Amino acid sequence: MPSLVVRFRIDFGADSAVGPGKIELLEQITRCGSLSRAARDLKMSYRRAWQLLESLNACFAEPVTISSMGGHGGDSHR
Repeated sequence: MPSLVVRFRIDFGADSAVGPGKIELLEQITRCGSLSRAARDLKMSYRRAWQLLESLNACFAEPVTISSMGGHGGDSHR
């Protein structure tokens, strides 16, 4: 018998929602400290991860993350 899975999603209107995918992305960013690394770990494109993060930021009055330039030429130690 297949097991049931319950997933929750919070809708903030017709175009804004927070669900398991966005939460998983935030948790992975917290673990590794990098959006690009989180996207790689979750097997998603950087562009898709950035879109999800922008969507999250649009749901709240303040940004859900603080970003800084990383990688070559950026400050990845903030």
